[in-house]
Amino acid sequence: MQSGELDHPGYREALALWEPFARSGHPGASYHVGLLHYFGAGGVSFDQPKGIGLIRSAARQGYPTAQSFLGLLAEQGDGVAVRRSDEEALDWYRKAAAQDQCAAVRRLARAYEQGELGLERAPEQAEQWGRRVAGCRRR
Repeated sequence: MQSGELDHPGYREALALWEPFARSGHPGASYHVGLLHYFGAGGVSFDQPKGIGLIRSAARQGYPTAQSFLGLLAEQGDGVAVRRSDEEALDWYRKAAAQDQCAAVRRLARAYEQGELGLERAPEQAEQWGRRVAGCRRR
Protein backbone atom coordinates (compact mmCIF):
# COMPACT_ATOMS: atom_id res chain seq x y z
CA MET A 1 0.00 0.00 0.00
CA GLN A 2 1.14 3.51 -0.71
CA SER A 3 0.76 6.14 1.99
CA GLY A 4 -2.12 7.94 0.24
CA GLU A 5 -4.05 4.69 0.05
CA LEU A 6 -3.76 4.05 3.79
CA ASP A 7 -6.26 6.79 4.60
CA HIS A 8 -8.78 5.80 1.93
CA PRO A 9 -12.37 6.44 3.09
CA GLY A 10 -13.23 2.81 2.38
CA TYR A 11 -10.85 1.69 5.14
CA ARG A 12 -12.50 4.06 7.59
CA GLU A 13 -15.94 2.75 6.64
CA ALA A 14 -14.74 -0.84 6.96
CA LEU A 15 -13.26 -0.09 10.37
CA ALA A 16 -16.56 1.39 11.56
CA LEU A 17 -18.35 -1.80 10.45
CA TRP A 18 -15.78 -4.35 11.65
CA GLU A 19 -14.70 -2.86 14.97
CA PRO A 20 -17.85 -3.68 16.97
CA PHE A 21 -17.73 -7.26 15.72
CA ALA A 22 -14.01 -7.52 16.50
CA ARG A 23 -14.67 -6.33 20.06
CA SER A 24 -17.24 -9.10 20.42
CA GLY A 25 -14.65 -11.66 19.28
CA HIS A 26 -15.71 -12.34 15.68
CA PRO A 27 -12.59 -13.85 14.06
CA GLY A 28 -13.11 -12.39 10.57
CA ALA A 29 -13.61 -8.91 11.95
CA SER A 30 -10.64 -9.29 14.30
CA TYR A 31 -8.47 -10.27 11.33
CA HIS A 32 -9.52 -7.24 9.28
CA VAL A 33 -9.19 -4.75 12.13
CA GLY A 34 -5.82 -6.33 12.87
CA LEU A 35 -4.72 -5.71 9.28
CA LEU A 36 -5.72 -2.06 9.56
CA HIS A 37 -3.56 -1.68 12.68
CA TYR A 38 -0.72 -3.72 11.18
CA PHE A 39 -0.55 -1.38 8.16
CA GLY A 40 -1.75 1.78 9.93
CA ALA A 41 -4.72 2.18 7.58
CA GLY A 42 -8.18 3.64 8.00
CA GLY A 43 -7.27 6.23 10.58
CA VAL A 44 -6.02 3.77 13.21
CA SER A 45 -2.57 3.93 14.68
CA PHE A 46 0.27 2.11 12.96
CA ASP A 47 0.69 -0.57 15.61
CA GLN A 48 2.09 -3.84 14.28
CA PRO A 49 2.10 -5.68 17.63
CA LYS A 50 -1.56 -4.77 18.22
CA GLY A 51 -2.43 -5.80 14.67
CA ILE A 52 -0.61 -9.12 15.03
CA GLY A 53 -2.40 -9.71 18.34
CA LEU A 54 -5.78 -9.35 16.66
CA ILE A 55 -4.73 -11.46 13.69
CA ARG A 56 -3.37 -14.18 16.00
CA SER A 57 -6.64 -14.16 17.92
CA ALA A 58 -8.54 -14.75 14.68
CA ALA A 59 -6.10 -17.50 13.63
CA ARG A 60 -6.40 -19.27 16.98
CA GLN A 61 -10.17 -19.22 16.53
CA GLY A 62 -9.66 -21.07 13.25
CA TYR A 63 -10.04 -18.23 10.74
CA PRO A 64 -8.12 -19.64 7.74
CA THR A 65 -7.14 -16.36 6.09
CA ALA A 66 -5.57 -15.18 9.35
CA GLN A 67 -3.74 -18.50 9.62
CA SER A 68 -2.39 -18.19 6.08
CA PHE A 69 -1.32 -14.57 6.67
CA LEU A 70 0.56 -15.60 9.81
CA GLY A 71 2.20 -18.35 7.77
CA LEU A 72 3.40 -15.75 5.28
CA LEU A 73 4.69 -13.46 8.02
CA ALA A 74 6.47 -16.32 9.78
CA GLU A 75 8.00 -17.40 6.49
CA GLN A 76 9.35 -13.94 5.76
CA GLY A 77 9.57 -12.39 9.21
CA ASP A 78 8.51 -8.78 9.47
CA GLY A 79 11.35 -7.49 11.61
CA VAL A 80 8.96 -6.16 14.25
CA ALA A 81 6.12 -8.35 15.44
CA VAL A 82 6.89 -11.74 13.86
CA ARG A 83 10.19 -13.63 13.82
CA ARG A 84 11.12 -15.72 10.81
CA SER A 85 10.39 -19.41 11.40
CA ASP A 86 9.84 -22.11 8.80
CA GLU A 87 8.36 -24.35 11.49
CA GLU A 88 5.77 -21.76 12.53
CA ALA A 89 5.04 -20.92 8.89
CA LEU A 90 4.35 -24.58 8.11
CA ASP A 91 2.13 -24.91 11.15
CA TRP A 92 -0.05 -21.97 10.13
CA TYR A 93 -0.11 -22.93 6.44
CA ARG A 94 -1.18 -26.47 7.33
CA LYS A 95 -4.00 -25.22 9.55
CA ALA A 96 -5.26 -22.90 6.82
CA ALA A 97 -4.83 -25.50 4.06
CA ALA A 98 -6.81 -28.03 6.09
CA GLN A 99 -9.72 -25.62 5.53
CA ASP A 100 -8.91 -25.31 1.81
CA GLN A 101 -7.64 -21.74 2.03
CA CYS A 102 -6.19 -21.13 -1.45
CA ALA A 103 -2.96 -19.30 -0.64
CA ALA A 104 -1.99 -21.91 1.95
CA VAL A 105 -2.83 -24.85 -0.33
CA ARG A 106 -0.74 -23.33 -3.13
CA ARG A 107 2.15 -22.54 -0.80
CA LEU A 108 2.28 -26.08 0.57
CA ALA A 109 2.19 -27.55 -2.94
CA ARG A 110 5.14 -25.35 -3.94
CA ALA A 111 7.04 -26.03 -0.71
CA TYR A 112 6.82 -29.79 -1.25
CA GLU A 113 7.68 -29.43 -4.94
CA GLN A 114 10.71 -27.20 -4.36
CA GLY A 115 11.85 -28.48 -0.97
CA GLU A 116 11.22 -25.18 0.79
CA LEU A 117 10.33 -24.22 4.36
CA GLY A 118 12.64 -26.90 5.68
CA LEU A 119 10.83 -29.68 3.83
CA GLU A 120 12.46 -32.29 1.66
CA ARG A 121 11.33 -32.33 -1.94
CA ALA A 122 8.30 -34.63 -2.07
CA PRO A 123 6.71 -34.78 -5.53
CA GLU A 124 3.87 -37.02 -4.31
CA GLN A 125 2.94 -34.56 -1.56
CA ALA A 126 3.27 -31.67 -4.00
CA GLU A 127 0.92 -33.43 -6.40
CA GLN A 128 -1.62 -34.14 -3.65
CA TRP A 129 -1.67 -30.50 -2.58
CA GLY A 130 -1.70 -29.40 -6.22
CA ARG A 131 -4.87 -31.41 -6.86
CA ARG A 132 -6.54 -29.57 -3.99
CA VAL A 133 -5.93 -26.17 -5.60
CA ALA A 134 -8.97 -26.56 -7.89
CA GLY A 135 -11.25 -26.96 -4.87
CA CYS A 136 -9.74 -24.34 -2.62
CA ARG A 137 -11.68 -21.32 -1.40
CA ARG A 138 -10.67 -17.74 -0.95
CA ARG A 139 -11.74 -16.53 2.48
